[in-house]
Amino acid sequence: MRLALGTVQFGLDYGINNIEGKTSTKECHNILSLAKKSGISTLDTSCSYGNAESVIGNYPKVADQFQIITKTPAFAEATITSQHIRLLSASLARSAALLNSPILDGVLVHQCDDLFKPGGETIYQALQHQKALGKIKKIGVSVYHKKQIEQVINHFDIDIIQLPINIFDQRLLHNGTLIKLAERNIEVHARSVFLQGLFFTEPETLPDFFNSAKKPLFALKKHAEQQGTSIAELALGFIKSIPQIKEVVCGVNTQLQLQELIKAFNTKVELSNISKFSLADESILSPVNWP
Repeated sequence: MRLALGTVQFGLDYGINNIEGKTSTKECHNILSLAKKSGISTLDTSCSYGNAESVIGNYPKVADQFQIITKTPAFAEATITSQHIRLLSASLARSAALLNSPILDGVLVHQCDDLFKPGGETIYQALQHQKALGKIKKIGVSVYHKKQIEQVINHFDIDIIQLPINIFDQRLLHNGTLIKLAERNIEVHARSVFLQGLFFTEPETLPDFFNSAKKPLFALKKHAEQQGTSIAELALGFIKSIPQIKEVVCGVNTQLQLQELIKAFNTKVELSNISKFSLADESILSPVNWP
């Protein structure tokens, strides 16, 4: 398993526990330099991450130093038309130009459900065409739950699937989905391993919406203390224990955070009784539901 650098913070003020705000371009480039020195080879970005693609593309020879994965735009309309496909093609061309990367290592369908709208299969066909032209190396999707995964793998031949998994959200581990993906030789990229920073918050400071998560958070922090480890080490140790995951995508706001992330990733931890922290509350497990 490898550590991949998420870049949403390069273009947006992102994360429940983010007190730094949007990261400056200078600091982003410092982060990229440290990432390269530390052996991180994959960048995860998107056309919807503000100006993140531009920030990345302005880093010297970035395409020679990193594998870059970006995402398609999401479409709000109920039907996918030829106009959407033209917008998609234009978006991919723009992403390649901004990233200074004529060949994109990977493109993920950002809004998986777009594929299953009337006409949605033309999104996949357009990506396949770009792949045949040599402009895209791998095609994938970003998903939220098992139903989306089953829909995708039953209808499309994909290379990468990016999915949420963490100590609280163990659904895809326990229901056999990860094993099924491995059997199909689909690369699994894990995201939301810290539940968008929720693991690092003090439970008593959270608004009432998170009431159902406060007791589990207290218990998780106590467990980490008893194990003599940090929350980050515990969270990453859990992900590293899952053999089907190839990349774990994490974002940072500063070089110091990246140093701490790398240290946590490289630290071996003793895992015990982690399954007891698995939650079923969809409102907590899916940040799209957060206020």
